[in-house]
Amino acid sequence: MHIKVLADGAAYAPYMNRMDPFPTDSLVVKEQYGQDDDTCTGAIQFYTVMKKLPIGTDAAAQDWTWQKVDTSFNTIDTNIKSCTNCHANCGHAPDGYDGTCTVSP
Repeated sequence: MHIKVLADGAAYAPYMNRMDPFPTDSLVVKEQYGQDDDTCTGAIQFYTVMKKLPIGTDAAAQDWTWQKVDTSFNTIDTNIKSCTNCHANCGHAPDGYDGTCTVSP
């Protein structure tokens, strides 16, 4: 899917500079668009919310928890194994940082 990444105030600097740690409870939200929407201008299909856990909480998930949320902001699923599996290789620049997979903006 095509995505647009949003970060809350606590996650913004680490997401942008790729050096600082993400603080516990910081949020990264991915607006998920359809496979054919390469401009991310169509309807949002759903959101994926990443919340940073305290260091050492879940090493397999790089200390993140995930939620899939519909466009009415209802939680569809939590701690999605496919998210953990996909993000397992997202720990190193330039293609990722601390479990976030998108290249630095």
